[in-house]
Amino acid sequence: MVNKGMTVSHEITADLVDRPTVITIGKFDGFHLGHQKLLKTVIKESKARNLASLVFVIDMGKQDSLMTREERENFLYNKVDYLLEVDFTSGFKNTSAVDFIKEILCEKLHAGLIVVGEDFRFGYKHKGDPELLRELSKECGYELIVVPQEYYKNEVISSTRIKKAIMQGDRKSAAAMLNRE
Repeated sequence: MVNKGMTVSHEITADLVDRPTVITIGKFDGFHLGHQKLLKTVIKESKARNLASLVFVIDMGKQDSLMTREERENFLYNKVDYLLEVDFTSGFKNTSAVDFIKEILCEKLHAGLIVVGEDFRFGYKHKGDPELLRELSKECGYELIVVPQEYYKNEVISSTRIKKAIMQGDRKSAAAMLNRE
């Protein structure tokens, strides 16, 4: 489905993209400053390398997300070429980290460059990490950029921290971590 200058899909299919991509992967349930740093890197690198940009969202289906699917799509409006939002189902949850890299990122999504945060974990029992991505990069033919975490008041920014700030009535801190002051 084409939506607002980007293709939006909820399924991982071999025909979703037809050229190499710059991919970032995560829950992206609020697009806080750390997420925005990943997104800026994807956009910059996709333009510099003439690759398609793809944001791969693993939707946990939580009711307390900071952003709905529609809000996420609107936030990414005309910023990226592809938005892939996949539900965290039991089948997806049981995919090994190696299979995720080889079968999904490389074979189906044509990863030319993968951009992740330093705390990124994926695959069955969260056994995948940036080091595994680095180990398989040559074999699978992609490059990797690991982006350092973002901090606010000397603490790592996370969706959990933002939700806690909101619950405590600290909307100023929440807005600052979301870059929506």
